[in-house]
Amino acid sequence: MSLTATIDFDRLAVYLLADLSGSMKSEKRLQNAQEIGMMLATEMAEIDDDGKIHFVTFGGRVKEIGPSTPDEIQKYFDTAKPLGSTPMGEAINVIQDDIIQRLTGLEAAHQLVVIITDGEPDKQSEVVNSIIEISKHITHDSQIAILFIQVGSDETARKYLETLDDGIAKYTNGFDIVDTMHFTDAAKLTARELILHAFND
Repeated sequence: MSLTATIDFDRLAVYLLADLSGSMKSEKRLQNAQEIGMMLATEMAEIDDDGKIHFVTFGGRVKEIGPSTPDEIQKYFDTAKPLGSTPMGEAINVIQDDIIQRLTGLEAAHQLVVIITDGEPDKQSEVVNSIIEISKHITHDSQIAILFIQVGSDETARKYLETLDDGIAKYTNGFDIVDTMHFTDAAKLTARELILHAFND
């Protein structure tokens, strides 16, 4: 990302993709995902007049909840039951058209996709291909940031996300639009700080 990216929070669209696969039952992973998700949703409601972020879950299958208030997201997390595999690429595909439409229009100057996960996706290539497709429609990397936040201590997942962070730019015309961090680091930040980190790291 550009080290000088300035974010117009009034023209920022936020997508929250939460992993609800079976392994999220371990190590308070779901609780950690809820903590980050609710922090982001609550503070964005104060920043954005609309007060909603686009919410998608993936665990066995993908469920697009759509634009949601903090209360709606809280209720969903409270009743969530982790199950199944990790169709992360499919979850990104669900919001891909909406992201591209915003990129080619004037509605949002910036878009942030926050993906909270504890492991590798079912299909790694699907995740990469989705990010590549999105990158074809941007002219500057301040237009979009895709932030992966890892919960849990799975070493394979950590290495996968690091590889994605370090290597994706060579497939996206040099646009460094992916960043990764661990829950323990994300939890120390406010939503504004998290957003600025995603766009400027």
